[in-house]
Amino acid sequence: ADSSVRKALSLAVDKQGIINKVLLGYGVPLDSPIPPGTLGYVEASGAKTHEENLNSARTLLKKADWVFATSTNQWTKKSKKETLTLHLNLATSEKSELKAVAEEIKVSLLELGVPVNVTVFATGDLKETVVRPRKFEALFFGQVIGLVGDPYPFWHSSQRLDPGLNIASYANAKVDKLLEDARTEASEEKRVKLYGSFNNEIIKDAPAIFMYAPEFLYVFPKDVKGLHMGTITTASDRFLNVYEWYINTDNVW
Repeated sequence: ADSSVRKALSLAVDKQGIINKVLLGYGVPLDSPIPPGTLGYVEASGAKTHEENLNSARTLLKKADWVFATSTNQWTKKSKKETLTLHLNLATSEKSELKAVAEEIKVSLLELGVPVNVTVFATGDLKETVVRPRKFEALFFGQVIGLVGDPYPFWHSSQRLDPGLNIASYANAKVDKLLEDARTEASEEKRVKLYGSFNNEIIKDAPAIFMYAPEFLYVFPKDVKGLHMGTITTASDRFLNVYEWYINTDNVW
């Protein structure tokens, strides 16, 4: 519930390091809910090192009255009724990539002094017992935005409950209005501005840690010509211009 904590956790996660280790470098770090290839995408800054981000995260927590005890390597904060301890239970899927990244997230946050317990679920169980009822403290999960890139289903407050896709249960009246206006706006230029304002609101509230957009490699025979991949959101998208592919050529007057 503490935005300072959410922002600190986001700073502490070594996104590029995780991409390099788990995805062998084939990924793009994200700072916003709009992925590459979609309208309104803004490239992640990446200007600071992981250690600089960790220091910024520590500063944020201290400003929010969290106190770090070196003896226990944990952050605590006194509230009216109790002393809060900063730790997380992180749920994820049994898929190898998600499991591996969740473990790396655990390592990153432990550097900040935030212990993380990773719980791995079978994909079907994760969906039915964790995602749909929104029963989690933290969740590492992937979402396919699609070529259109409309963030409405994922961030509008009307989609907070199952079967809606607003898994973070995020609610912001200003964001709702921006997403509604963007859906009905015919001008691409104006839509980009609306999505820019949407991005700013999301970054301010930090309802989720945006990790990365994975990159996929497709190998084709050298003699196949006319290939234009463009942005691929699902595997079958690589065949969108298959009617332009060719191998044989001939001389024609």
